[in-house]
Amino acid sequence: MTGQIKSQIFSGIKWNTLGQIVRQSFSLIVSIILARLLEPEEFGLVAMLIIFSELANAFIGSGLSASLIQKKKISDTECSTIFFFSIVVASFLYILFFFGSSYIAAFYRNNNLEVLIKVYALGFLIRSFEIVPNALFTRQLDYKKINVIQTVSSISSGVIAILMAYLGYGPYSLVGQAIALSMVSVIMSHLLCDWQPKLIFNVSRFKEMYSFGVRIFFVSLLDKIFNSIDNVIIGKLFGAGALGFYNRGKSTKDIPVRNFVNIATSIVFPIFSRIETTQELRQIFNRYLGLISYLICPVMLILLTTSDSVIYILFSEKWIPASSYLKLFCLLGITIPLNNIMAYTIMSRGDHKKYLKVELVKKAIVLTGMVLGLFFDIYIFLLILVITNYVGLMIIANALTKYLENRLFDIMRIVLPSLLLSIIATIPVYILGEMSIWTSLYVKLIVQVALGICGYVFLSVLFGVNQLKYLSQEFRRRLG
Repeated sequence: MTGQIKSQIFSGIKWNTLGQIVRQSFSLIVSIILARLLEPEEFGLVAMLIIFSELANAFIGSGLSASLIQKKKISDTECSTIFFFSIVVASFLYILFFFGSSYIAAFYRNNNLEVLIKVYALGFLIRSFEIVPNALFTRQLDYKKINVIQTVSSISSGVIAILMAYLGYGPYSLVGQAIALSMVSVIMSHLLCDWQPKLIFNVSRFKEMYSFGVRIFFVSLLDKIFNSIDNVIIGKLFGAGALGFYNRGKSTKDIPVRNFVNIATSIVFPIFSRIETTQELRQIFNRYLGLISYLICPVMLILLTTSDSVIYILFSEKWIPASSYLKLFCLLGITIPLNNIMAYTIMSRGDHKKYLKVELVKKAIVLTGMVLGLFFDIYIFLLILVITNYVGLMIIANALTKYLENRLFDIMRIVLPSLLLSIIATIPVYILGEMSIWTSLYVKLIVQVALGICGYVFLSVLFGVNQLKYLSQEFRRRLG
């Protein structure tokens, strides 16, 4: 890696890591407490609404924040135009959801949702005020401010959720958490951002930025739909209780996955956008993909083999049915950061047409899998979803070879060694967990995790894995 790019990557990772450790530690505590205060059905009710929030966020951003990040030069005109556009769209969508809440409740056959969605929709309306400040922070690679904002808003909203749950507000405590998160985040974004909106809306500048952003928006919209449509299907066909368990497995998978996404992959797009030569892009991409795969594979497979203990210890016995879903979500979780790196790399080249085409093919495959899964139970539905996501990963990897001037096999051989070593390292972990020798789940979990980590590191040393050598060298260099 070149010195400047390397410095930017490690600076972003440093602040993302610090912020993520604080946020995830507190969020985990909040989740543990809320899981004991609330019932699976109450979590399921809010999970039914996630898709509407996700769709709203896609329309509000409309790909324009990506335009601000990717564009070489911007002015107050572009920023103010996008700012007011986002607010107008958010206001329209809130009115739409407010008056459409009764139809949503009727779709799920649950009257409790009618009032819930009217309050829940306030969250994305408030969020529209921070679209531009967040894009500017990312553009400037100011991950210190981004993480300060996210950490303070996460802690504040978590405290509010716990208080509301303790006072008996049920699912409204989760809605209150979402709204508080948005409010604190918006206030801090504007306090820390040097830019302030002006009463400007330039139609020609809007059209210019929308010409790039519209394809990003369309892909983002598809992502939001396909990331949440499973909640709609499970909630509609099996009810709030089943969705509560399903979403608990999904959200537990997100604990490590979001760490990797927020710490490492979120910096790819703005940094890779500054790389001009194919050789430099290929070199940095190969190194980066290798490091992420080296870390994500063992984490997800160790979580898979210890899922029963993790669910029981963290969320109590009533959540045990979620562990079956968590196992499959762990397999799916491996693909998420790898897919993000590849997607951001294509986006950084400015080839939005190719990016859109690839995403459409991927989504068509996932949709086909979902339709097929409707004829089976939840577990088979999720298994098919996992398989289609791996097919999608191969598709985007193949598309990426055009920009790296290499072959699909070259990308696969970066990831496969870490995956194979992780599988070998977790086989003893699984066998140990199946033995009837444990009197304490806590001891069992600690021993299994320690065995998995030690086994993976031992195999890495034995086979001379380059990623371990690189991480060791960087760690010693930065300490020295």
